[in-house]
Amino acid sequence: MFLSDSVRSLRHLQGTLGDGRLHFTVEPGLYALGKPGKQSPVLVTANYKMSFDKLREALPGRDVWILVLDTQGSMSGVPRAREPLERAN
Repeated sequence: MFLSDSVRSLRHLQGTLGDGRLHFTVEPGLYALGKPGKQSPVLVTANYKMSFDKLREALPGRDVWILVLDTQGSMSGVPRAREPLERAN
């Protein structure tokens, strides 16, 4: 157990500090957390793996949809994520 936690921590550190963060991504798309239905909220996040993981960890026991947008390596994702949302309207 200690080794897997250490490896996970090292990967998060590498992804945060290095150019390797482009390899720590989640495939863009719609993900279910829990058992969401048609009326469940949709949360939007960047495809940076650490952001995605932290969002899921913050929502235990919730039934929501998570929409992951491709932010092309930007950890904040705001400028790049706005365009697909604007096109959807």
